[in-house]
Amino acid sequence: MTEDALTRLRAEIDRCPFHDLLRPQALHADADAGTVRVGLPFRTELGIREDGDTFHGGVIASLADLAGHAAVAVRTGRVSPTIDLRIDYLRAARGEALVATATVLRAGRSIARVDVHIHDPGGALVAVARGRSAPSPDPTPRPEAHQAAKRPLMGDSRRRLSTAGTWRSSTVGWYSADSTR
Repeated sequence: MTEDALTRLRAEIDRCPFHDLLRPQALHADADAGTVRVGLPFRTELGIREDGDTFHGGVIASLADLAGHAAVAVRTGRVSPTIDLRIDYLRAARGEALVATATVLRAGRSIARVDVHIHDPGGALVAVARGRSAPSPDPTPRPEAHQAAKRPLMGDSRRRLSTAGTWRSSTVGWYSADSTR
């Protein structure tokens, strides 16, 4: 584990305001191996009942998502939003904390694949997830990148905004509600 990788993991966790609600903890990061470990202490508001110690499934999915994203970001050095996430819940996640271990399986130029295993305090596997993310083309997002996202998807004259505010394309055959077809 290098300090640079752990620093990057902490930065990825701190980047998202939603993580302030979860309060995950950066435990381990290895950029060369593409592996991170993230802990999540139990709190009542993360559970399925006020008087229990069982994590809500949505919290588990959020932990898998943030750990997978962070593993790719630590490995590639780029912001890497999740584009697909599949999770299997294997048993109730009970206890004082969960630990997610995320490992990058493949990090290509445009798509990365990651596996996440989530364990309870006793070491039992409670959930497994596989995700895909799309690393940003540049390690430092620029304001003009946001402007590019507002352009039409096809980027040419075949697509235009109709008067009703929906996309219209004569070549693809999509029409808005104001069309006569």
